[in-house]
Amino acid sequence: MIILVSCSHAPQVQYNDPEVTREEEERRSLLIGKWKGENSFLELKASGEYVVSDFSGVVIQEGIWGVSGRIYFNLNKISPSLYEKYKIMKLNPEFFEIQSASAEELRFTRLK
Repeated sequence: MIILVSCSHAPQVQYNDPEVTREEEERRSLLIGKWKGENSFLELKASGEYVVSDFSGVVIQEGIWGVSGRIYFNLNKISPSLYEKYKIMKLNPEFFEIQSASAEELRFTRLK
């Protein structure tokens, strides 16, 4: 009796993530931290999670955030259909300003 055994390799699928530029890495690391806006606090965590709370500490939103080029975006965990993206207008260690497609501007200052 002859037994034939064959092994085959399925082609490996490779996912090529777009290269993250040094500028994107710098923007992302500048954004990580706690910020104060006009009506709320915003915490952007290194894990990619974010939390928005009112001035009394009640959580209003939470989800995930990221940066792609000069775009800041977030996806609300409570309402997954609420995806927001903004153009980063200004960003430094103490201040950032973003603008939505409808020209709404949001400004934040870093909390110490």
